[in-house]
Amino acid sequence: MFDSEIERPALNSAPSRRVCVIGLGFAGLPTATAVASAGHQTTGLDIDPAKVASINSGRATSGIPAEAIAPLIEQGSLIATTDASAIARADVVLITVPTPIDTEGRPYEVPVERACETVLRHVSDGALIVMQCTVVPGTTRRLLVDPLNAAGRKVGEDIFVAFSPERINPGDPVFNVSNTTKLVAGATEACLERGLEFVASFVSTARPVPSLEAAELAKLVENTFRFINISFVNELAVLCDRFGVNAWDVVEAAASKPFAFMAHFPGPGIGGDCIPVSPRYLMAAAERNGLISEVIPASIRATARMPGHVADRVATLIAERGRLLTGARVMVVGLAYKPDIADTRHSPAVAVIRELESRGAEVLVHDPLATGIIVDGVLRPSVPLDRVWPAGAVGADAAVVLTPHSSIDYAALAGQVGVVLDTRNALGKYGSGRIVSL
Repeated sequence: MFDSEIERPALNSAPSRRVCVIGLGFAGLPTATAVASAGHQTTGLDIDPAKVASINSGRATSGIPAEAIAPLIEQGSLIATTDASAIARADVVLITVPTPIDTEGRPYEVPVERACETVLRHVSDGALIVMQCTVVPGTTRRLLVDPLNAAGRKVGEDIFVAFSPERINPGDPVFNVSNTTKLVAGATEACLERGLEFVASFVSTARPVPSLEAAELAKLVENTFRFINISFVNELAVLCDRFGVNAWDVVEAAASKPFAFMAHFPGPGIGGDCIPVSPRYLMAAAERNGLISEVIPASIRATARMPGHVADRVATLIAERGRLLTGARVMVVGLAYKPDIADTRHSPAVAVIRELESRGAEVLVHDPLATGIIVDGVLRPSVPLDRVWPAGAVGADAAVVLTPHSSIDYAALAGQVGVVLDTRNALGKYGSGRIVSL
């Protein structure tokens, strides 16, 4: 079974299930809409009454547009609630709650622990429980399988448990929940069969994995691979700066090799709720098993230096124009962690703002999609580029582009400020001598 993938059956050929999706955030709501669109009667459960009300009104939330939510609400295939009794009525329960890190960078497992406790209190015999969260390996067994067996509800006979991590890439115009291969592992062979059957009903391809722990590790490996490689090229970018070489030229030259190389590119840091988080969970898994991770801490340090490097570059560029960074006016352009979305989770903009202000710069921020960003507990609202300082953006000594949203007129920006530091190498097409890469 583990050598084959399960293709999605023809729409509506699989039996409709009553599905409860727990957690309606950036992973849960896309999953709920995909499940409902596949013909399952779907209830989304969330602790936030405002979000539940928004979804039931067919409004956009959690990165999902109204046009994707409203038709499902109107036809009755999707409903949101704060009432945990919905779990008892479900044939399938998907757990998709946040698994963040705490202020010390350690896994913060309280949300998933509470969600599992709630499921165990309410879930009915015969149901399939699918864990979708990013977790430390062993969590699905610890929080679901072992407690169920200890309570006399035999997993694989009375109730079924699977792990199938979400692989959502917010803002991706090509890949979504339905057309991205989804991993599935089961606590028993029967659990795997149930999990594959259900997952294949709403995604194009479901791929079996031999064990819960293997699938949990696979999820962490996917994102940690990205984190380590981006961290490496971030370190490379600092070295290239010393040589006066463009790091993107180096990477693109290396990428001409048709084998044994995969291009990654530098930036001001690494954001989002997956790539910066998964390495911490993998590192915690090593520590809990008496091992010390060597590569991940080094990668964390390499990327943690990037906001300081950005500030160094801004200081140098301003000095070349006869100014000091102390007292200089700097526009930070782009607060989201990636282009053309509004999501600011773990955005490197926070550390860049702190670094610039610690050196005496006056910083204002702009993002055409995000309304602002929280820095040290204080909201920094996004300000319009034409109303920045008394003279608009013309009053800025420098602009730092952290997120190259396609809706920003960078040519106009470059013509108004002293210099633009492009930390993503995305603005070269504008051909302005005032635009400088990281």
